[in-house]
Amino acid sequence: MTTILRADSPAELLAYVPFRLGFRPAASVVLVSVRGRTVGLVARADTADVLGRTPAVRTLVDGLHRDGAASALLVVYADAPLGHARALAARVLARVRAGSRGLEVADAWVVTPSVYACVECPGCCPDGGRPVRDLEATRVAARLVLAGEAPAPTREAAYRVPAARPESVTSARRACERFRARGERAGDVTGAQHLAWRVEGFAAWQRALAAVGGEVAAPGVGSAQDAAARSAPAVPAVVLGRVAGALTCVAVRDAVLLTLVPGGGRTAQSTVRADDAPAVTRGTADAIAAIVDAERGVHPDASITGPAREVLEAVLAHSRGPVRAAPATLLGLLAWWHGDGGLARERLGTALDADPSYRLARLLESALAAGLPPGWVRAEHPGDGRTPWSGTVVD
Repeated sequence: MTTILRADSPAELLAYVPFRLGFRPAASVVLVSVRGRTVGLVARADTADVLGRTPAVRTLVDGLHRDGAASALLVVYADAPLGHARALAARVLARVRAGSRGLEVADAWVVTPSVYACVECPGCCPDGGRPVRDLEATRVAARLVLAGEAPAPTREAAYRVPAARPESVTSARRACERFRARGERAGDVTGAQHLAWRVEGFAAWQRALAAVGGEVAAPGVGSAQDAAARSAPAVPAVVLGRVAGALTCVAVRDAVLLTLVPGGGRTAQSTVRADDAPAVTRGTADAIAAIVDAERGVHPDASITGPAREVLEAVLAHSRGPVRAAPATLLGLLAWWHGDGGLARERLGTALDADPSYRLARLLESALAAGLPPGWVRAEHPGDGRTPWSGTVVD
C-alpha cells in the first residue's frame, strides 16, 4: 500500500528529507526532484565534493534528469552560524546552477543544527532564520513518526553493521573455516561430495532463516539502526559461520539470491544441486528480471527480504576477511531493490573492501553509479512522476 504524504510548504519538504535518506544529513548537499506535484529522487553528496573537483554536481544533476525532474529543491546542510552557512550555500547554488543543464533550481534552503532559512531570501525569513525544531512539528514529520519511522542521527549510525560479541565472532569464524576446509577437501565441484557440501551449506541458510522467521522486519528507514540495537543474534554463531563459508561458493550464493524472490525456492534447490540446467537457467533469468527488468520488475516482498536481511546482517557482523564479500553484496542488492541507494552503496563498499575483485559487487556498483533504479520502479512508474526511488546518488 502506498502512503501519500502531502507537503504544501518548504518546511514540509525539509522535514521529509531526513526520513527519505534514513539519517540526518551533515555537511551535505541534497537535491530533491520535483515532478509536477510529486517528489521523486532525493540525492545527496558531500558538500566538499560538490565544491571540489570531483564530478559530484554532474552525478546529482544527471540523476534528477533521469528521474524526469521538472525542477529541483536544493538543501545545503552546514554546521556553522547562519551567515557563514548561507555564504557556503550560495557557492553551492552557483555550482549547481552552472552544471544544471537546464534544470531549474526552484528553491534553495540552508539548514544548520539550530535554524533553517532561504539561501536567497526575498525577505520571508526572520533575520536569525527559523528554528529547526519547527520541522519536527510538521504534518509530514508527525505522520512518519506515528508510522514508526525515525531517521538515524548520523549517516554512520544508519549504515552501521550490527555489533556482535567477540566470543560469537570467534565461534563463527572457526565454524566458517572448518566448513570451507570441508568444501575444499570435497574436490571436484561436479562430484557427489561437493554436492553434499553445497546442500549442507544451503540447509544452514534455511535453518538461519527459520530461526528469525517470527521476527520479520521490512528494510527501510530505521532498519539499520534497529538491527544494530539487537544485542544477540537469533541464529547460533556456528550456523552463521557455516552460512558465511557456504556463501563463498557461487552456486550457494546464487541459490540464496533466488530465495529472495517470490517463487524462487524451487530454482534455488536446483541451483545448489546443479541439476536440470535449462530449468535453472530459466528460473534464474526470471528471478533476476523480477529485480532488475523494467518490464517484469516486482516489489520486494518484505516477508521474504526482512528475515533474509536480518540473517545476512548477522553473518556480516560475525565474518572477517574476504568471506564478507558475499553477504555484503547480497545486502547491497536488497537495499538497492528496496530503493535505498545510500545503504546499497555502503554495503557494496564493504564487499569490495573485503574482495576488490568480487564480480557481483562490481556489477551492482556500476548500476548505482549510473543511477539505475530497480526494475519495479521503472515498471510501475514509467515517467508518471510518482517514483519512490530515493537512492543516495553520491556518497
